[in-house]
Amino acid sequence: MLSLPGVERSPEPRPEDLHGRSPAEIRTWWFGLAGHQQQAFIRNHPHEAGNTNGIPFDARIEANRLNARLRIDWLQNNDPEPRLNPWILDSGYPARFAAEHEAWRKRQDGIGYLQNVVEGKIHLAAYDPGQSSIVELLGEYNAATTTVITYVPGTTTNEASFYDGGPQAVPNRLVQADTDGDG
Repeated sequence: MLSLPGVERSPEPRPEDLHGRSPAEIRTWWFGLAGHQQQAFIRNHPHEAGNTNGIPFDARIEANRLNARLRIDWLQNNDPEPRLNPWILDSGYPARFAAEHEAWRKRQDGIGYLQNVVEGKIHLAAYDPGQSSIVELLGEYNAATTTVITYVPGTTTNEASFYDGGPQAVPNRLVQADTDGDG
């Protein structure tokens, strides 16, 4: 690595930099990074950048576009369709196979939704399939935002339920009412 005399190289930010910090401290840390360091953190650690409170939503959304791309790649390359094994003879196997195939189908159904995330049509403020965590941002959130409504759709909601827009129906109506001046 080239080192110029009198120029101190800033270290690349790492996930360890976040450990033990509050969201307010993380926000201060984030804004203390140079733009290229923020971009490097998003590129090299999209999971942490996309799911850490204190990192601004625009950066989290950008990171979750990468997370969605990685999930699509995983689904397409590491999640093969289950195949029925006719040699398994126990009576419970058909039901287990049907459930396994249905779970696979639901995961695969998410590719279209995730492609919309990659394309910037859907904004995720958090996305961690390993923790069954997904937070979709509807409407606009910026310096001019005066009202924020948090809607938690329910305990049986999961990532797959987002694919057909079910959990977004109520918040979409609230956003529309606010846009129309009805709210």
